[in-house]
Amino acid sequence: MDQNRRDLEHLRSLCIESLPVKYPGGSRQAVTERFYAELEILDQTGLARLLFIASDIGRFTQAEGIFCRLVPEYCGSLLAYLLGLSDVEPLRYQLPPGPVCESGEHGIPKLTFAVDPWHAKAVAGFVHKRCEPDMVEEKISLPRLYIEAPTPYHLLDIACQKPGVADGRFLFHVAFQWELLPFLVAKVIQRTRNLQFDLADIPLDDEPTFALIQQGCDLEVYPPDWDEWNLRTVQIPKATCIEDIARTYSGPRWQMTPTEPGFLSAQAVASAINTYQVVYLKTHFLPEFEAAIQQRWPSVQNDEEF
Repeated sequence: MDQNRRDLEHLRSLCIESLPVKYPGGSRQAVTERFYAELEILDQTGLARLLFIASDIGRFTQAEGIFCRLVPEYCGSLLAYLLGLSDVEPLRYQLPPGPVCESGEHGIPKLTFAVDPWHAKAVAGFVHKRCEPDMVEEKISLPRLYIEAPTPYHLLDIACQKPGVADGRFLFHVAFQWELLPFLVAKVIQRTRNLQFDLADIPLDDEPTFALIQQGCDLEVYPPDWDEWNLRTVQIPKATCIEDIARTYSGPRWQMTPTEPGFLSAQAVASAINTYQVVYLKTHFLPEFEAAIQQRWPSVQNDEEF
């Protein structure tokens, strides 16, 4: 069995373990069909190793309580959802099998992650160690991070190559504050209320949450100078489901791929879920929400804060 097939088998085992957790009870025929279709794509493209390494990164960050997710554009994959690399359940939103990898420089497949700044160095250290047997080239901006548009801080860029396995590249950047806010609120809830709180358990049909979205509230975080939080008010008068919010996050106004009639992009759905989570937490956990936005964003000028 070649390297790609071995990695593919490991991925299959990990995803099968996750299936009863992500899809408890009932028929899973559609899930199973999508699951094996995406595995077949990995088999044909030889990219199983790239996703297998990514799954190791995901398990490390989950165990350490660190925010680390695939960027929204590439979170429409069922495999990514089963591996905990994405919070988007693609079948619910009828997302077509999306690429887990983007085509980077010279066509080399690339996986891009967002990671929280307080643990960026820990993630960088793990990724560097994990990828070392496969590395052919690396670019590490440590201990000082550097700024590169359009993402705020690029942390780590590793190119991997192994005989019989397709080339690949990992790119990590510090997550935008709006991505992190629900995660930070959940951490405050866990600390102050001494209970386990998982964002995946938030109901996506909460009436008070949609009432506040219709009324208008501070939904997203746009950092003006990366030193403080900046809340922007957005109002969606007729929003009654995640799909209604997702349709708002389409077109050039939001710098996202416009959606076709009857079709939502993974990026729009991921942003809609994030928005909904922010409003839900503000609705039901206001003290913890306010405590979370009081946290000072680490300064890129001070390496010790990372």
